[in-house]
Amino acid sequence: MRYPHAKLRHLEERVAFLSEELYAAMEALDMALGLGAFPATIVTLRDRDAVLRETEEKIRTLMPFKATAFYLVDEGDASFSLVRCYPEEWREFFERERPPLVEDRTIAWALGRRRGVVVGATDGLEQILIHSLATPTGVMGFFLGVLGMKKHEIPDLAMDFLSLTLLSCAGVLESFALNEHIHRLNATLQSHVASLQSSEGELCRYRDQLEEQVRERTGELARANDDLRQEIAERRRAEGELREVLDRYDRLTATAHEAVFRMAFSPDQTSRVVYLNPAAERMLGYSLAEWQEDSLLSEKVFDAESLKKVNALIDRARWGEEGIPSEVIHWRPRDGRSLIVDYSVLPEVDHQGKVLGCEVIARDITERMMLEARFRYQATHDALTGLPSRMLFSDRLALALAHARRNRSMVGLLFLDLDQFKHVNDTLGHDVGDLLLKAVAERLKGEVREMDTVARMGGDEFTVVLPDLGHPDAAGAVAERILEELKRPFVIQDKEIHIGASIGIALYPAHGATVKDLMKRADMAMYAAKGAGRGTFRFWREAPPSQRSEAGGIY
Repeated sequence: MRYPHAKLRHLEERVAFLSEELYAAMEALDMALGLGAFPATIVTLRDRDAVLRETEEKIRTLMPFKATAFYLVDEGDASFSLVRCYPEEWREFFERERPPLVEDRTIAWALGRRRGVVVGATDGLEQILIHSLATPTGVMGFFLGVLGMKKHEIPDLAMDFLSLTLLSCAGVLESFALNEHIHRLNATLQSHVASLQSSEGELCRYRDQLEEQVRERTGELARANDDLRQEIAERRRAEGELREVLDRYDRLTATAHEAVFRMAFSPDQTSRVVYLNPAAERMLGYSLAEWQEDSLLSEKVFDAESLKKVNALIDRARWGEEGIPSEVIHWRPRDGRSLIVDYSVLPEVDHQGKVLGCEVIARDITERMMLEARFRYQATHDALTGLPSRMLFSDRLALALAHARRNRSMVGLLFLDLDQFKHVNDTLGHDVGDLLLKAVAERLKGEVREMDTVARMGGDEFTVVLPDLGHPDAAGAVAERILEELKRPFVIQDKEIHIGASIGIALYPAHGATVKDLMKRADMAMYAAKGAGRGTFRFWREAPPSQRSEAGGIY
């Protein structure tokens, strides 16, 4: 039960909490104002190094970094080069970390995102933030920073401002590149003036085109700066709305839908429930009296793992710890359902600072967690067969290759195309074709190990990833089993259907070291199997120089 002094203390803590939130909002506002002037500052700089140096200084005001590095695209071969590292003694660290990040496609993944991503370094000691240096029209490079804080400590607002800062930097770098391109064009133009004197009209039109390009690009930059200023203004409005929400917080808690418990602590280190709000009784189906009379009720409501988490949270509250992170736990209500809840605990103290008990707030997130799980599944699996999609297949193959590189093992990739499937679609219809594809998927899963991956690439094409192979013949044995299984007739809607398959096989490391190389060569091997009469498989092998095509292989 809360005493009058405890209520006063609670109100004081609320006021202090709101003051801290207001102070944090003002700091964020100051940061946004400084960020608003940043584009105008770097636009005036005359060279790339000055822009990167100014950007680095601005970034370090947003969050702490032990070291930073900027990689820019080399226009000659489209590779990335380290152009600035601070402090300089970290250069070897960044050059050592970059290749693995490129090989496992982490860099490519980061370049496709608008926000930064945080990954662990290969030494397991540092955390690296990766962020693209890109504009809406092109990628200029990427930024690497060794964090001076934990990933979960990074404020969302600081990450947003970091993205805006790097967007402005990329825009200026793109302008430099455009200006350099224009200078090169002008130099070329001047070298041909003598030969183009008779074509003065054409020369004027060419110059006008260049000037129009410069005007258009200048206009684009002006619009980008206007967009940036508008976004900052919108963030200011959002901060004002946040302050209004905080002011309404106390009024909303009285009618909250979250379950609220209040527990009192005893000197013997035990605790008892002294209050339940209506939402808590409705969600669990147990009254306050039942909680107070049944000492084993917690074991009925919580599973073993959840009860362990809850007891740990209450112990931290017993010691007066503030800002305790919430935990996701599982509830078993009286009606037998299973609920997933976000469970947070706040200590309650009197005017002398003595911990009297704690307040528990539990929010039902079951539907959200189920939706997230369904969305994740739909994003990574084929809707018809339920097999992994192309995206999940690429991730699984990349992981298998990374594991094989570390353990010096072999990975096999089978690329399978059904024979006579088009004839089935044309004669029996697409509905029968879809049912046939589902049946093929089930047979394929039955011929591989649990650790293997069967994926549908689209149409009648499937792939199989075989990690940790002991010998190349093992991949051939799997291909033979699959071919034999697909030769057996399928019965779809009382119709007996006969099909087959052609399979191409590529092996790591013998035939390639990347997802792209292995896919390309397994695909070529599959076409060679079709050329050999269908219903068989072929390994990729290197062609003699006299017969070598651009892809370099025959079968």
